[in-house]
Amino acid sequence: MPRSLSTSIRIRWRAVPHTDLHWRLLEEQYVVYNSGSGHTHVLDPIAALLVRQLTDRCCETGELVEGMGALLNLEATEELHTKLQQILWQLDELGLVESVTP
Repeated sequence: MPRSLSTSIRIRWRAVPHTDLHWRLLEEQYVVYNSGSGHTHVLDPIAALLVRQLTDRCCETGELVEGMGALLNLEATEELHTKLQQILWQLDELGLVESVTP
């Protein structure tokens, strides 16, 4: 679902409400069981960190990019924004996060 950068910065994200996520770290991957869907997912550390960032609060994409950049000691470039936006849409498809309409 292509979106312009200015539009996607304003998209708000949150963890899917009313589900419990059960986490296990196995080597360098996170295994997450979603009690709401009954599915188990394997996430890389970046995707896992994004889900965890959204567990307690709703964030705009731009805010997530800035925060993730700071946590990972990376500059919040357009390339980072594009990559994180792709991961967010993948997490949305998996039912772990969702975009929120204001």
